[in-house]
Amino acid sequence: MATNIDPQEIVKQVTDRLAERYPEVQHEHISSLAVEELGKISNSRVTDYLTVLTERAVRSRLAK
Repeated sequence: MATNIDPQEIVKQVTDRLAERYPEVQHEHISSLAVEELGKISNSRVTDYLTVLTERAVRSRLAK
């Protein structure tokens, strides 16, 4: 069963966690990446893992 999601809360959580891990990267840049990555998967049928998947995708992009 899909749960109600709050895209802004997902972006905030991902941004806050990754800003701690990557202090040299601007908060706004991380946030924009999170918005972009969440947008790619937000229409998924299963929404339980959107935060984890978004964070993983952004972390991958930041590590490059």
